[in-house]
Amino acid sequence: QIISLVTLINLMAAAYPIMPHHSCKIICELLACWGHSHRSLSDCKRNNRELCLTVLSLSTHAAAVALVFCGKRALEITKISNFDPDMTGHILRVEEQYQVLLAEIKQIL
Repeated sequence: QIISLVTLINLMAAAYPIMPHHSCKIICELLACWGHSHRSLSDCKRNNRELCLTVLSLSTHAAAVALVFCGKRALEITKISNFDPDMTGHILRVEEQYQVLLAEIKQIL
C-alpha cells in the first residue's frame, strides 16, 4: 500500500495538467483507501500498528495532494459524497495547509 500511494502521488505530480479531468475517480478511490486504512487501524496488532498509522498518514497526504491538483471539482465531490464527515474534514484541513504552503512558495518565487 505504501509503495502504491507513493507511486500515485508521483504520478499525480507528473500529470498535474490533466488531473482535474480525472478528479472524481481519483478522489473517490483515495477517500475509500483512507477509510479502509482507518478501519484497519482498530484491527492492527501492536507490531503492525506503526505500519497501519503510516499507511493512514500517507493516504491522508495522497488525498490532500489530489485535492490540490484536482481543484474545485474534487472539493465538490468531498462535500456531496457519503463519506464520513470527520474523515473528509480531516483531509480538507490538510489540503488547506497545503494550499497555504503553496501560496507562500509562490510569493517566494
